[in-house]
Amino acid sequence: MDPRPLDPAPLDPRRAGLSRADLSRADGLRVPRALREAHRGHGADTGAWLDAAPDLAARLLDAWGLRVDGPTAHGAVAWIVPVRRADGSQAVLKLQPRDEETVGEPLALRVWSGDGAVLLLDHDEPSGSMLLERLDASRSIGTLPVPAALDVIGALLRRLHRSPLPPATPPPPPQPPPPAVPSPAPQPPPPPEPPPAPQPTPSPTRATARPPAPATPPDGALRTLADLGARLLDEAPHVVAPDAGWRRVLDGCAAALAEVITEPGDRVLHGDLHYANVLAPLAGSPAAERGEWLAIDPKPLLGDPCYELLPALHNRWDEAVATGDAARVALRRFDRLIESACLDPDRAVAWTLARCLSSLLWALEAPSRPFAAPDLTIARALLARRR
Repeated sequence: MDPRPLDPAPLDPRRAGLSRADLSRADGLRVPRALREAHRGHGADTGAWLDAAPDLAARLLDAWGLRVDGPTAHGAVAWIVPVRRADGSQAVLKLQPRDEETVGEPLALRVWSGDGAVLLLDHDEPSGSMLLERLDASRSIGTLPVPAALDVIGALLRRLHRSPLPPATPPPPPQPPPPAVPSPAPQPPPPPEPPPAPQPTPSPTRATARPPAPATPPDGALRTLADLGARLLDEAPHVVAPDAGWRRVLDGCAAALAEVITEPGDRVLHGDLHYANVLAPLAGSPAAERGEWLAIDPKPLLGDPCYELLPALHNRWDEAVATGDAARVALRRFDRLIESACLDPDRAVAWTLARCLSSLLWALEAPSRPFAAPDLTIARALLARRR
């Protein structure tokens, strides 16, 4: 959810109770300009999706018996429409493009079933749109001091990682061995195969080409840390580092990943648990019975819980820089988080370096990415700790 500034063209109050398909064509629902700019800033080719989003919203309002209940909001990717259901309860309609990060969100929310996370109420599988319980978007742990916020994140991680992903279907019962079949009569040997045609020698440039980006997983599947880690290890040696210092960091992160990749883990990870992605429930709502804070907006994958830490380390980075020793602050945050989340320190270092590797490789492709400098500082601090 991660709401950003509200839609600059709020819903006309005279239309707030409408849910007919012509609502969007009457300027009742419009994709915020800031959301379009955010998509362009991420290099996303989502213009067609943005153009179609109002009609998609109108269709789902009708299908799920919803009425719009206020101005829309947005995050970096998703468009959030506050709604009321037929019974009067408050919810939000979340629309976002389906890609490798977002396609698994409904599955993760079903697995957690509200234990530490926002509750999924309904899901439109073809579009990936979701109906979620409404939380208090004005109250996140970004308002707490960082140490207290880290304790909240650690406690939520413990809840979210309690169980592995359940199997989609129970395994079939063991079958009895097939009955013995009489051996067939001997047959004459087949004629010899013709020799294979000569094959061209592989191009040396193909051998060093970087692997392609993964396809979007099928519905009902989650990305895996095993696949991601293998791709990073394949990719890292072929990247041209800006200087020798960067090369040492990339090699050190890759070496740490290689140590743990054989045990990638089997928990459903949130993938993006930072301060803006933890909200308070609405006062007096059913969600308030499940805890003071709940996680939203996962980018889920299957893997080791120790991979979860970097978003909480590099967000609110200006506060770390203001101390004059950002690296030291990052290590203090790291130590507090692994203590509150009950994580193994050595594996937490290795998997956080692996995540730094992913971030830094991305930063080399997109130099304007905001977390490049913090993640380089964090990686150097953790690599120094490993010596």
